[in-house]
Amino acid sequence: MLKKIFFVLPLIFTTYFFAQESEDSNVEEVVVVGSQIKGATITGVLPVTVISADDMDAMGIDSGDELLDNIAEFGQNTFNQNEFSGGYNASRGDVGAFNLRDIGTGNTLTLINGRRLVTSPGYQTEPILGGTIPVMTTNSNAIPTYGADRIEILRDGASAIYGADALAGVVNTVLDNDYVGMKVRFKSSAYDGFGAKDNKMSFQWGEDFGKTNISVYLDVYDRDKISGYEDPKWRTMDPRIYPGLSPNLYGLSAWSDTSWRQSNTAGYYGVWDAPGVGSRYHSKPLTDSACDSTSSNVYFDAEGASCLVRTGSTSNSSSRGYYNEPGLNDMRPDLERQNLYVFINSELASGVETYTEIGAYHSLAQQNRWPGTTLGAGGCASTGTCTQPYLVPASNYWLNQLVNSDGDKFVDRSDFNPLGLYKARHRFDTPRGYDSHRTTLRFVQGFRGNTGTWDWDTAIVWSQAKSKQNNTGRQSMTLLDHMLALNNDQAYNPFAGPGINDESPFTVSIVRDNYSSLYMWDLKLSNPAVFDLPAGSAGMLIGFEARKESYVDGRDPRISEPTYVVPVGPREGLAFPLISDIANSSATPASGGGRTTYSAFVELALPIHSMIDAQLAIRTEDSSDYGDATVGKFAIGFTPIEQVTIRASASETFRAPALILINEGFLGRSATTNDALLDLAYGDDQLDYSMQRITAGNPGLTPELGENSSIGAVIEPVQDLIITVDKWKIETEDTIGAFGMTNAVLLDALIRAEGGASQCSGNPNVIRGPWGGADPERGTWSSSLCQVGDVMQVNDYYVNTDTRTIEGMDTNIQYSIDTKFGDFGAKVTHVHYDTYEQEAGGDAQRLSVAGGAGGLLEGLAPVRGVDNLLGLDGRIENKYTMKLSWKLGPYQVLVSGTFWDEFLESGHTETIDGVRTMWTVDAMDMTNVTLGYTFDNGLRIRAAVKNLEDNRAPLADEYIGSFWGDLHTDFGRNYSVELYKKF
Repeated sequence: MLKKIFFVLPLIFTTYFFAQESEDSNVEEVVVVGSQIKGATITGVLPVTVISADDMDAMGIDSGDELLDNIAEFGQNTFNQNEFSGGYNASRGDVGAFNLRDIGTGNTLTLINGRRLVTSPGYQTEPILGGTIPVMTTNSNAIPTYGADRIEILRDGASAIYGADALAGVVNTVLDNDYVGMKVRFKSSAYDGFGAKDNKMSFQWGEDFGKTNISVYLDVYDRDKISGYEDPKWRTMDPRIYPGLSPNLYGLSAWSDTSWRQSNTAGYYGVWDAPGVGSRYHSKPLTDSACDSTSSNVYFDAEGASCLVRTGSTSNSSSRGYYNEPGLNDMRPDLERQNLYVFINSELASGVETYTEIGAYHSLAQQNRWPGTTLGAGGCASTGTCTQPYLVPASNYWLNQLVNSDGDKFVDRSDFNPLGLYKARHRFDTPRGYDSHRTTLRFVQGFRGNTGTWDWDTAIVWSQAKSKQNNTGRQSMTLLDHMLALNNDQAYNPFAGPGINDESPFTVSIVRDNYSSLYMWDLKLSNPAVFDLPAGSAGMLIGFEARKESYVDGRDPRISEPTYVVPVGPREGLAFPLISDIANSSATPASGGGRTTYSAFVELALPIHSMIDAQLAIRTEDSSDYGDATVGKFAIGFTPIEQVTIRASASETFRAPALILINEGFLGRSATTNDALLDLAYGDDQLDYSMQRITAGNPGLTPELGENSSIGAVIEPVQDLIITVDKWKIETEDTIGAFGMTNAVLLDALIRAEGGASQCSGNPNVIRGPWGGADPERGTWSSSLCQVGDVMQVNDYYVNTDTRTIEGMDTNIQYSIDTKFGDFGAKVTHVHYDTYEQEAGGDAQRLSVAGGAGGLLEGLAPVRGVDNLLGLDGRIENKYTMKLSWKLGPYQVLVSGTFWDEFLESGHTETIDGVRTMWTVDAMDMTNVTLGYTFDNGLRIRAAVKNLEDNRAPLADEYIGSFWGDLHTDFGRNYSVELYKKF
């Protein structure tokens, strides 16, 4: 039925309304998030945060992601330029994510001047439940921060008003689309501890031409990269040896605890396994004391730079110096960004107003990274569990040149395996890097007017976004195998160490192309006095919307097609989709998909009593892939006296499954985790090892349904002092997530432990290899468990899971006063979280019980991603922001600050006072100060210090650089000078 309506409505309304003479020839749209009824009084009692242009000035904001970091209601930004672990599959470059209430990316609806933005091209994974799922976001950096009149944040569920994805709330950026005049601003920034410079130029111009206004906004931002080599803490990649730190600083364990070392164990000098021999061989630089020329177990490379040492140990220790070299580890990319918006408003002879919005965004980001290695750690020679087997075959020329001091060749050893040597740890020489081009285009053409008492507004939105990521310094497995197999001196020599080989014969570049689009038409009919109530006139809005969204994830053929097959060994024949041709990158098929959604919605603004205003809304959406959803909302404001308003709301919300979750192809991911079964079988902690996680899109996913409620008060005890307090709760059912590889392996161990020696099937989603016999390195297998091999594969598909509950309270105090000593202003916002809980149902609940006191899994890895998650892994309990201002004549002082609470880091534990506990990532705060002066000719100059106290990010273990990049920045103090002129 909805689809039929949409074919007829455009023709009817366009023909009718354009034929009418407008009763008001100057129709003006006022955008206030929370209600679409023009002139609705209910907006005054909705929980809305407004970030003004002055607020953004005080914070020294230069981009959208920086703005979100410093808004109290926003949580972690997983799409950020401090993230280095995602590689080719990450959403790289100039992109930031919206995460209102820290409920997760994709739960916040974003608008510009009241209409949706296109989804950013590309995606990356985010932890939900026990595993990770791909998430998509609009790009916060594609929204200009200069030229914005204000940013409105509706801290309330708004699916009934705006549609899908407004589960946590709505962010609406209001751009001044009817400007007259010209403003120019230039800002230059420099850092206390780094050589980078940031420059930004902003231009705003507008002019009336009769009944037509044209306004133009342009932002140009140019930012230098910051290298990891510039800071001693980043350079060491190990806080235990950071200059000036002692072993006990921050409560760190003894120096022998190597878990703080952020560098990978794969160094330039490799570690090698001999199939069937049970020995491990370590490459060493010739200057190493292990290169003992008197030992028959030391073999020397023909290049004369290294030796190969045989040890009985299977230790993975190796050189880790590759992070310490200049140019191999940029902590943020070099960036160029341009934002352009053009508005054209005109009044037709009929009185109808036309409005046109043209937006263009472009960015180029470039970042260097350390050299890569193949996926998977060890295991190739025995179980074959490594993901990308890297074999130095017996034909390799340099393998045949290895000789000891007696002149005996390594390949002539009686225990030499004819296959050759498998890599356990080895890193290439060639640095990796990428450049990311992002472009977003937006076109809105609308018409608005009125007929009788009805205002109407209709528009089409056309928007497309593209991203092209070129990745350099990557190794082709096909070409590498060819170069390793050569029996002449043109062969690749993996034993020689850095700087010896020419890696160009097997080094390639790979491309990732992403595309997203949004096409939308809407029609809104609004009447502020559709019928009378005892306390006044009721307002009504009737609306219709049709939108089509699509995405394309284009992958390089070496990643997305069957171009490589493992030639020999335990994993012979392994091919796409479980393995790609590119070292250090998992196979990922290209994918794409789209959906068409039709909506109809009604909103009522009801003056129930002279002291009571209410809002009632209902919306139904019918989508081509996830089905339909109908949700409602009720909000009420009670003002018993002029100084006090009590407000409350209850709304149903829904979030559509991200398109990638439905359309993604079958793919495998290499990951390392604990195998709880081995811990049970051998009676002690076993080394983690690499296994394949298999997943795919699920067309059967349903929307996440939620309930969002709040109750609060707005108090104005004296003039210009406003205090707001809101208690809120978000509860979502059918949360989309993944059970998780660690949880699946835990469940496998639990099933087998419960069943005893006769239980040999375990969790059907965990596929193990055959029993390989006794392993003296591990110990003796328990007779109470069925003997099986290591995990080869874990099936971990996207599913609708259990309920998630988040509760908290917002407090805002705002005060301004004008005195003979100047105009003073203050704004303080505090967001406190009481609850962040993912319900553990089904198998997750079963694991939770088994891991408790007396359970079969007690003391093993805990179940991931369920129960109380508050204060864990970046989900902080408290976040504060503040802004202070003083103005007197030409003088101005602005002070702003943000405080992030402490939290526990589940990925690292420490023994403190004899108790094993999760590591505490300390709280962080940042204060900014701006001094300004305006000359008589209108020229304004400002000098600012951001991060006045030069606070660095608190110590965390999980991220490169030893800080939590999704929440904190680690660039210290910086200074800026800004020139501004209004003409």
